[in-house]
Amino acid sequence: MHIEDWSIVGFPTDAYTPPEWVSHHVKGIIYSSDKFADGSSIRTSAIIEADSELRRVVTKNGSIYTLGKINSKYAEAYADAENRFWNSYKEKQ
Repeated sequence: MHIEDWSIVGFPTDAYTPPEWVSHHVKGIIYSSDKFADGSSIRTSAIIEADSELRRVVTKNGSIYTLGKINSKYAEAYADAENRFWNSYKEKQ
C-alpha cells in the first residue's frame, strides 16, 4: 500500500494527554489497497516502526505502507518535517 500527500498526526488530540500516551499516525491519500479505493483519505493505526531507506512504516494493525510525497502544507508548517519524522524513529531503534 502506498500513501501520498502524507502528514503525521497525533492521537488523541486532547490538550491534556500525557506525551507518552500520544500515538502517531499517518494521514494521507492511499493507493494500491485491498481495503480502500485509490485516492481515499485515511488515517492509519499507530506507527510502531519506520524505515527511512525503504520509506516504509509499519502500524499497530500490522499494515505496511510506503510513503510518497509529504503534504506541502505540513512540510511548510514544520521545518524539515520529513527528516524529523524519519530521524525520530531512528532514535527509537
